[in-house]
Amino acid sequence: MGKSDKTQASCSLTGVKQVVPPVMMQDLARQGGRGCRQYDLAAKAGSWGDFNYTLDPLLDRSGGGDHRPAAAAGAVTKVASDLGLVDIWRDRHPDRGGYAHYSSAHNLHTCIDLWLVARSLLGGVHPVVPWPRTYSYHSPVPLTVTVGIRVSPFFSWRYPPYSLLDSVFPKELATVIKDFFQINKSLVASVGTVWETLKVCIRGVTISKHAGVLRSIRGRLCMLEWELAQFEQEQVLNADDQTSGHMRDKLTEFQDTALTEDQHLGKYATAWVYGHGERPGSALANVIHPNKES
Repeated sequence: MGKSDKTQASCSLTGVKQVVPPVMMQDLARQGGRGCRQYDLAAKAGSWGDFNYTLDPLLDRSGGGDHRPAAAAGAVTKVASDLGLVDIWRDRHPDRGGYAHYSSAHNLHTCIDLWLVARSLLGGVHPVVPWPRTYSYHSPVPLTVTVGIRVSPFFSWRYPPYSLLDSVFPKELATVIKDFFQINKSLVASVGTVWETLKVCIRGVTISKHAGVLRSIRGRLCMLEWELAQFEQEQVLNADDQTSGHMRDKLTEFQDTALTEDQHLGKYATAWVYGHGERPGSALANVIHPNKES
């Protein structure tokens, strides 16, 4: 990718600094490169996501299913706290409940369940100014940090909240997160990549524990690599000559990067933004979510 296709920032979670980069290829392809300007942040960034449990049942109707007891929310919140992470939205807005906004794309209110920042970084995050986007299921939001520059958005994912009611699972989850950052101390990855990769780690623990599905991370990586390569090739076939050449170059770089990322992440996970690239019914979707409806 060219310099203009990268987003640079620093992400520090549990005290481990991740230096960082690229907006993922399928994101660039789907959005036509919009919003992929070069940002060089001497700032720290946080991570946020939707664990599919309800912190504010009056506002979070986006799950469309049975909301789990508050115990699930309490379990994962405790894990985050034990890891030195703070839900910065609730920390800065203690009287406002969860961050929720109306999504015109879905005619409902959606709520960001967790908006985490390392406790040690709270002083470096100035305004907490979310900028809702209505084209995604949970309307991912960028976080304004220090110099007021936005970090590229993350993508929602489905997480089986019943796992959090298991008294042992939160401890296992904490171990997975700690191990991930310990093993990947020098990982060069975008803020989005770190979050998405960590989610795959958590999925792996959940699947092996509750679904009995044991698949190798390398196997998932190969399938994801193949699916994204197919997607890129489709874009090449439907483009004009100049664009086609550019896409072929990107595809080649993607395939080379796949090997590098696999070496960096070892047994833990693939580094691509899985949640955004997943297609219902695809081989990859069926591996990670064996019981997920299309």
